[in-house]
Amino acid sequence: MAKKRPDPEAKFQKGDQVKECKHIALTVNPNRPFQKRQERGVGTVIDVVVKKNRAGQRHFYYSVLWSGTSTESIHSQMRLKHAEETEAS
Repeated sequence: MAKKRPDPEAKFQKGDQVKECKHIALTVNPNRPFQKRQERGVGTVIDVVVKKNRAGQRHFYYSVLWSGTSTESIHSQMRLKHAEETEAS
């Protein structure tokens, strides 16, 4: 009999300070010159959104208000980390 995995937990709570993980920008047209992405600063988690896939598994998304901007953006849990973790590394 297969073991049931425990339900995933939210990594962040409202009000947490987060930063975006580094990632490779995708190049659609190899003839275009490379443009470096501007790194975002520290953001504050405004809301936690839970979405379910077809299998019924929960995935966490976060509405983040980045410093220096007035609009929110939604990011997957795997794209974010605590701001304190980046300062220690």
